[in-house]
Amino acid sequence: MKFKELLLPLSLALLTTFAIQFFLYNKKKTTPSQEQQQVGAKMLAPETPQATKPLDFEIDFADHDLKEVKQEYQTVDTPLGNYVFSSHGAILDRFEIKHQVDGSRQLLQTLAPLLPDRRDQGCFLVALDRKTPYLYKLAERKDKDDLVTLVYKAATDESEITKTFTIYKDTYQIDLKVDISAKKEAISPRIVFPSPLYAPIEKDDDFTVLVSFDQSEIERRGFGDENWQQVYWAIPKMFGFEDRYFVQTLAKDPDNFVKRGYCKSISKINLNAFLQGPEVEKQQSWTLSFYFGPKQEAQLVAVDESLKGIMGGHWYSLPAKWMLWFLDRVKDYTHSYGWAIILFTFLLQLLLWPFNPYDESKMKKQAEFRKKMEYIKTRYKDDKQMLAAKQQELLKKHGTGGMATGCLSFVFFIPVLMALRHILRNSI
Repeated sequence: MKFKELLLPLSLALLTTFAIQFFLYNKKKTTPSQEQQQVGAKMLAPETPQATKPLDFEIDFADHDLKEVKQEYQTVDTPLGNYVFSSHGAILDRFEIKHQVDGSRQLLQTLAPLLPDRRDQGCFLVALDRKTPYLYKLAERKDKDDLVTLVYKAATDESEITKTFTIYKDTYQIDLKVDISAKKEAISPRIVFPSPLYAPIEKDDDFTVLVSFDQSEIERRGFGDENWQQVYWAIPKMFGFEDRYFVQTLAKDPDNFVKRGYCKSISKINLNAFLQGPEVEKQQSWTLSFYFGPKQEAQLVAVDESLKGIMGGHWYSLPAKWMLWFLDRVKDYTHSYGWAIILFTFLLQLLLWPFNPYDESKMKKQAEFRKKMEYIKTRYKDDKQMLAAKQQELLKKHGTGGMATGCLSFVFFIPVLMALRHILRNSI
């Protein structure tokens, strides 16, 4: 096939791609003030006392001399990951996801141990608006067939805190039960957790803040979209982070702990999330569920059905899901995504074979069509009216000489390529 004959299908393919990108992806970004008005009018109407206060990023620890108390670690090893908890802050100090690649297991670290001067960034740290206890003691550990429970306790002159972690062995769900007692004046707690340990692969890589108010529609904010010192979301049901491969987010809040969700920039590529709770005058407890794991639909849905929306609402999500399912099944037998992609490409070529413009019979018809068209142009070059009539007659008799099926194959291939690109960029 000559270049002139490829020009039409290639042009059509480019125009289709441009239209998809323009109408589906070129969404106008709103400024922070515009977005706050839209969300605020809808979500900030039931204002709480906490919603009228300035955002609190500071943490004043009651324990300053950490050298006197040895830091103790508790390791929880599950089929899905390795969890390491620290008695300093009763935090999740390190987290590694177990990932199978070509029959071998790899550990993907999404949470790294803190440096000594960054203890205010601890994952699942419970911070108070007064003195915050940091030196906890492990009160109890229970290992069962399907879960592990860790209970930490700490106290100051102003408060007592009990934190109970439940780590599930068959999902990436972590439950945190917080029990707080105020000894003197009312106190306001906050729960802190970071975005995934982030190493950008491409220039346009970024992580996203996830927000949901009704657990059906998920809003996304890019790292550079907001002034994080001034923006908050009132009473979110889901609040957290995603990057290309991982998700760290609040998944369920059945006791309505979260009154505000906001973030603090801790580096050029990372944020800390703050979940601000209600004031505690005497004693109160809440249980929250978190998802810390890979961005895989089956794992997300295993924790909560509403997390399914994190996988995105692109028009090619459904074909991408089918393709990923097929690649996973082939990979289970071949132990290689490379062979899975080769087999998928071969089957796709078989599917498109009826529309293949390079089929020998179609090429003969195209050659015959071109030969007759050239003859007509030569024969009636001085009679434009007769030339047009003969060309029209030839088109009615022979069609476009196979050009339509060639265009169809190119057009069909576009969404397949876009879905495959989405899978290869975002799957682990």
